[in-house]
Amino acid sequence: MFGFLIAYFAALEYIAVGIAVLDKRSGNKLWLLDLLPFVAFFRADRLSGGFDVLTVRVRKLGVTLVIFAAVILLAVLYARWGQRTLPEIDSRSLRQIMYIPVVFCLVVAYANIVGFAVKTIALKRRRFRFDVLACMLFVTIPFLINMREGKIGVISAEG
Repeated sequence: MFGFLIAYFAALEYIAVGIAVLDKRSGNKLWLLDLLPFVAFFRADRLSGGFDVLTVRVRKLGVTLVIFAAVILLAVLYARWGQRTLPEIDSRSLRQIMYIPVVFCLVVAYANIVGFAVKTIALKRRRFRFDVLACMLFVTIPFLINMREGKIGVISAEG
């Protein structure tokens, strides 16, 4: 189960690199701080000003992602504790139950990051057809939030 925690932090750092590049391009002299865990998402709060994910308003993306990391860590540690102290049948059941909060946090964190990327693209007035689907690929997010005018098939008002 530690793989979930590693995957969560790796995904956050991947997006943080894109936010750091965005900060550097905007002239922020402290852009390297964005590479520290979660710092980029506190700066992202200021960039986006909040956004909606499935009709829920997200105002503090950084705090939300820190809480999710804590929940994932506690679930992993609790499952590990059960593996070492409980009988085999009970430890397997506990581990399977702990998948519920872990997967919930991962899915909601994913939706929040996609929502942030879509909002950032909209604020920069670089929307294009299927931009939400492009953000849902997740791998493309750092590139999309840093794209320049006229890249990636930006559609003009004429069509």
